[in-house]
Amino acid sequence: MQKKLLCIGMSCGKSLKMLFFFISLYMMSSCADDDCLAPGHSDEGNSCPATLLLEVGGFSAAMSPQTKVVAGADDENLINDIWVFQFNAITGESLHEPVYIDRDNNLNANDILVNLAQNGEGEQSRICIVANTGDENWVYEGTEGTVATGFTTYAGFLEQAIPDKAAQPFLSADIGSSAENGRTIPMFGISKDMTISSKCYVSVPLYRMFARVDVGVDMSYIPEGMYIENLSYSNIPAYCRVGTVASQDESQQGDYPTDIEWKTFDCGNVSEAILYVPENLQGKVEGMTSKQEIAGEIPTNALTIHLKVSYGENLKHTYTVYPGLDAANDFNIKRNHIYDVNLIIRELPETTH
Repeated sequence: MQKKLLCIGMSCGKSLKMLFFFISLYMMSSCADDDCLAPGHSDEGNSCPATLLLEVGGFSAAMSPQTKVVAGADDENLINDIWVFQFNAITGESLHEPVYIDRDNNLNANDILVNLAQNGEGEQSRICIVANTGDENWVYEGTEGTVATGFTTYAGFLEQAIPDKAAQPFLSADIGSSAENGRTIPMFGISKDMTISSKCYVSVPLYRMFARVDVGVDMSYIPEGMYIENLSYSNIPAYCRVGTVASQDESQQGDYPTDIEWKTFDCGNVSEAILYVPENLQGKVEGMTSKQEIAGEIPTNALTIHLKVSYGENLKHTYTVYPGLDAANDFNIKRNHIYDVNLIIRELPETTH
């Protein structure tokens, strides 16, 4: 697997004294001093500073004859902020209040310093990272800054939805710090179970919670006179939670709340588009060999690509495609996967609508 190492860090003080303190701390790989001003400082007396190293994994992509890993572009690996969670590896109980760190505290540095709870004898932790929520109040409820109950256990944490704004689909033109909208892809990662003690280097692999769906239209085979009116994606869930909604059986639909919105994204009269979307897992249809011929069997909320064209004298037609990996009956759009949709139009439509 190809991975791009991404490390973000922070300064732990403005005074020269504190600077020398942390240089020494880094060189000794120590996490024994409770006076550290790293994010997540606790007065409980059992916390210690740890160094987090984040690795952004590549996308999975279906390339004959097997699925391969494709490294993401720099903008697809970008991290603007993180939430850090620490759970007991056995009981799932939260061991430390979640910590939020953003780029304002991490410019031009090489690692992330954060205070975590020091494990007792025989105890291990599981460190979890949720990146690019863009919301420093995500885990809190009310006005008192109390951590919401859903974040106090590992099982509950996995079922929490990321903020609505972070869960919205977006085009590749809007990704990255140089784009007008500056969107980033939400990510999630879990460390191996480990003991947080005097030498804390915690490596966390991160994977994107969104899929990338690439669409390209080739009309070079048909006579002039056909024009694209609109390329659109429909049935995009306005919902993304920390843990996947996948069931143990990939033939079954994902576990979506009944009240979520399913959105449409119009790209306009373009022949190419790259859209980042939350996972849409609609399962597999047994016995289906062609997605275009058994309309009644297609899942209601399957991600759909619509290409609306005009030709002749006021004639219109809409082509419909259902992306999916591995097989014609697969309607699963999985997180951290790339889906390549190539529409080749070889002749004018015989029917119009």
